[in-house]
Amino acid sequence: MAAVYLEKPKNWNEIESKVTTEPDKIARALLYTYKKVFFYDTCSFRGHSNLLPDDADYIIRYIKQECGVVVITRCILMELASVSGELNLQYIEFIKRMVDVHGVEVIVMNEEDLFEVLSECFSTAECINSYLMWAVRMLGVPTSTIEMTLADNNNLKRKLKEGKGLSTGNVFADFFKAVRNNKTQSDNLGEELLAVCLHILSHIPGESDYKYNMITEDKGARAVVSNLFEKTKTQFSGRKIVIYSTPRLIKTIVELNQISDIESIARILGMGKICDVKIYGTLPNEFQTTEHTFNTVDLARIIVIPNRIDIRF
Repeated sequence: MAAVYLEKPKNWNEIESKVTTEPDKIARALLYTYKKVFFYDTCSFRGHSNLLPDDADYIIRYIKQECGVVVITRCILMELASVSGELNLQYIEFIKRMVDVHGVEVIVMNEEDLFEVLSECFSTAECINSYLMWAVRMLGVPTSTIEMTLADNNNLKRKLKEGKGLSTGNVFADFFKAVRNNKTQSDNLGEELLAVCLHILSHIPGESDYKYNMITEDKGARAVVSNLFEKTKTQFSGRKIVIYSTPRLIKTIVELNQISDIESIARILGMGKICDVKIYGTLPNEFQTTEHTFNTVDLARIIVIPNRIDIRF
């Protein structure tokens, strides 16, 4: 079945009252209210929403304890509803559980709402737009939907590639709406726009390292984000971020003594099933990060042993 990409799912009304969408409230949440911000990638959101409620609660409680907020960007929401144009029931129930049961705020954010966030910190549109320009330039994936969009739009290309005219027009809205409109089933647009958003947020002055986080199982998505940050010269680098895979996230939760049950850990690692999973990390006496494959039960048993494994992704 061909993917259907709608900016607003057909059953949007089922979560509309549960999520935050107003740009001014989003700006306050991201800048002032919360200590940590967790951006969900499509694959992780799907996987976590498929967990048993009691298992999903371990992740939600961790976010709550960290004084965290969950953010779903518009492009990720489009991907979540891409099969039928509607959000699956388990996605809706996962959001409701975060909000109604645990009191975790869930934000559905148009990527262009970052302009409102940066407006709290910078006084001119040209300065704000320059952060978008540098993120897009540094991303530089030749075959991406972003590059294709800029190649077909001289106005955006002039602003974001050549740096001309950044003081005029609504550059954030023009750019993000244009690329979302060009989304295709085979692209990685959701992850690329997450990378752009995280890069911009990491440069907000006065913020702490590790405030902004991404949750993804996609090694390609991790590479897109990591490469963007690594290509930024040290003297211009922003605050550090964390990219969590579910194994890395669960290892963190175990270290905080919030979960110890082997069966629950194994189910979470396998997104509800017992299977083999790959992780990147180090075992004792290993000095370089290596790919390892474990059965989820075996990995759960290793994770609960202090200093037995270091999971990077």
